[in-house]
Amino acid sequence: MFLINFSLRRLLRHWRINLLIFSGMVLTGALVASLPAYAQLIAARSLNLSLASEPAFSRNIVLTAGPQISSFNAALQNVLDDALGFLIKERIEVRELEYSAYHSPDGEPDPQIVSDPVRLWSFSNLIQDTVILEGRTPNHVSALTGPTSMFDPQPVEIAISKSVAEYTGWVIGDVLYDPAASTRFDIVGIVEAADTHAEGWFEDLRPFEVEIEFGLNEDIITVPLLMNPRSLAEYFPGSQRSWRLLVDLDQINPVNAARIQSGIEKAQTGFAIYGTSLVSGIPLLLQTYLTHLQTARVTLLLLTAQALIFVFYTLGMITSFMLERSRTEFAAMSSRGAHPSQLISLFTLEGFFLAIPGAAIFGPPLVNLVLSQWVRFTGTQISTRVPPEAWILALAAALVGWISFVMPGISLLGRGVVEHQQIQARPPERNAWQAKNLDIFLLVVSALAYWQLSQSGSFVMRRVGETSLADPLLLIGPSLLLIAVALLFLRFFPWILRLILAYFSHGKGLILPIGLARLARDPVSPSRVVLLISLAAGLMIFSITFRDSLDARQFEMAGYISGADLRVSTKRTKLADIRSFSGINTLSTVYRMRIQGPRNNFITLLAVDPQTFSRVAAYPEGIGGNVTISSLMNILEKDPPSGKAPAIFSRSALPSDIGLENELTLQVVQQSVPVEVRGIIQDFPTLTGDFVLIDLTDLTEPDRWAAVNLAQEEAWISLKPGAYAQFTANLNNRTEILGDAEALKTAFRSNTLAEGGKRAFALNAVILSALSIAGFVIVHYFTAQGRSPEFSVLRAGGLTGLQLLGLIFIEGLIVMVLGLFSGTFVGLGLGLVMRPFLSRVFSLALSGAIVEQIVIDWAEIGRMFGLLTGFYTLALLVSVLALMRMGVHKMLRLSVE
Repeated sequence: MFLINFSLRRLLRHWRINLLIFSGMVLTGALVASLPAYAQLIAARSLNLSLASEPAFSRNIVLTAGPQISSFNAALQNVLDDALGFLIKERIEVRELEYSAYHSPDGEPDPQIVSDPVRLWSFSNLIQDTVILEGRTPNHVSALTGPTSMFDPQPVEIAISKSVAEYTGWVIGDVLYDPAASTRFDIVGIVEAADTHAEGWFEDLRPFEVEIEFGLNEDIITVPLLMNPRSLAEYFPGSQRSWRLLVDLDQINPVNAARIQSGIEKAQTGFAIYGTSLVSGIPLLLQTYLTHLQTARVTLLLLTAQALIFVFYTLGMITSFMLERSRTEFAAMSSRGAHPSQLISLFTLEGFFLAIPGAAIFGPPLVNLVLSQWVRFTGTQISTRVPPEAWILALAAALVGWISFVMPGISLLGRGVVEHQQIQARPPERNAWQAKNLDIFLLVVSALAYWQLSQSGSFVMRRVGETSLADPLLLIGPSLLLIAVALLFLRFFPWILRLILAYFSHGKGLILPIGLARLARDPVSPSRVVLLISLAAGLMIFSITFRDSLDARQFEMAGYISGADLRVSTKRTKLADIRSFSGINTLSTVYRMRIQGPRNNFITLLAVDPQTFSRVAAYPEGIGGNVTISSLMNILEKDPPSGKAPAIFSRSALPSDIGLENELTLQVVQQSVPVEVRGIIQDFPTLTGDFVLIDLTDLTEPDRWAAVNLAQEEAWISLKPGAYAQFTANLNNRTEILGDAEALKTAFRSNTLAEGGKRAFALNAVILSALSIAGFVIVHYFTAQGRSPEFSVLRAGGLTGLQLLGLIFIEGLIVMVLGLFSGTFVGLGLGLVMRPFLSRVFSLALSGAIVEQIVIDWAEIGRMFGLLTGFYTLALLVSVLALMRMGVHKMLRLSVE
């Protein structure tokens, strides 16, 4: 009981610094307790991006009815309401039937006219979601009942789209008949979709566009006809019926993700009882989300270990300074017979009173309070309940914080007054970890860990087995190397101070040499602050370079995989119309087709325009080796001496006995085409497997071959900045887009592991910067406060109060500059060393590629360093002003008197 009372009295006596330590423990507990919620936020963002990038068919629900279901009856409605009623915002009934009919010029049936394929469509939302250009929407015509009804064709009203009218030349009033002349289709209107991007059309505009299937001899053309839903149901009972259930995406959030997943499974079972199938991509999206949520939690836990190491180091550093202020007291207690176990008990009790309540008790409720207010302010749908694992993490943080509080005090045990005075008279030049070579040991361990992880990818993956998941344990590597390199730098810190002192000692100034001499004489105390600043600056640089490098590589890979900013088919939108769209930098025409290769297998032929292609496509570094798109286009532009068409093949497309400058013959459609091999490459944008590249002019020249009509025409487009949204809005249908770099970048950014990694690194850098600033203020303030006798002697020797304050400022400035200087090298070196290491972790966010080079944004690093330097300088001024308010000048004047 005595020790408890004594510990409480000591805590109250030093309440200011103990309050800082207690606040630090509360924030530490809140930091680790917030991990589950933060992981949920990252996974929720991934879910939202995935929903936005998924096709409309996948992010909604389709019900396909069996022949025994005539309508969406009460039984089906009950199943829907019971399982997914809160999720569905609209239901659209769709009927579809492949049919045949012929156009009658005179309005009378003629069995001699050949029928063409047509596709009958009906939509329950036809009136609401279409625009009438001419005429009206089709109505239902009752079945004929007259004496000749058995012989007369049943009239059915239809509407056609604008593109159908332009293609066929049909107008309102024209008539079509089926082959048996049992049905007469009367065109009563020309309509168009009010919004081609509306969710209800499922990005499928076949009801409004002519379908053309190219063939070797003749094309197959299918014309869509829009009918009244009742007419299609009554007169064409064989039609395929389905319901499109449009999902309210705002209702899908982390709070009810599991509920929605189970609701869809329940609905699938319920609908199956009535012969109706449910198809949706939402269950897979939600399963991916839940998997990403668990991955994000593990990732953040490991990454936050970095921040916790720095937090506990800061707490231990502050605690050590606090205990050093009480060193005389402990030395006196040891000299008067206090046993080391009693002092250990004293440290243990004080640490318990600060760490356990601060982190384990107050940390999680603080998270709950902040999170609930943030959710109410932003409207984000995440659970604000503190999960059980948050309390466990907070308790673990409290225990580690307790240890970080007790460990510095152990070094003071057993030292009497005489030994204490000897240490004050001759401060050590090395820290305890340097004396025991712990920094060398940590460097060796981290180097071995890096080598092992570089060889096998993980400490545990070989034991777990082959898996496509990146091992989150790789993410802890930066912490080991960062600390090891920073600790190693501190071994050279005393020598650096001596060199700086030797340089400035010959000058005329007085304050700077005195400050440098003080730091060189006692380098241990400032070295701890230098280490903290160095770690903060290094992690900040590493965070910036890692984020920029990953973003740059994602941008490159998105462009490579998609081929260009946009790759658009000209099947529905004419090339001339695409060229008229605003926002285009460069457009290059490309033809693609399958032909017989030199090994009698099918290969992909890509005909490009060499003059424009290199301005829309590119090789990312590491894909094409030393080959560039420009060099390949130069090869295709130059005619070889043989006069044959130059061609560039993939390595796998050629037989082993065929090489450069060999001639061979390609079978294109029904013609044999001689070419000369002018290049052999491994990869090319948008091409996989065997392929060959040729000049577009060689495909269109009449004397060689004319296969353009049998090839897929594509427009490869380079867009101006900010023109993506406007350009895609001009397209009739999203299905025209064959490659979309912006959509791929969005998909890359939705990778939970990559986003969690970038955000966690940035968060750790911010946390460590704040801690370094706080530690800088506290340590500098209490160190200067404890040097009152030294300041008294200097003042008595003739230094003014302003010069003494300048001395304090100069010493802090030197420590700050050295810390930032070492942190710069640590951060840049860490980024270079960890590049291949982290590339494997985030390969899923790069479509399997790796980061080939580190991107260093010196402008942003300069801004961050300027901001950090400003805060350090402000903290230094605050500590100096605080010393002035404590009456340092009065004490110094007393020393003079």
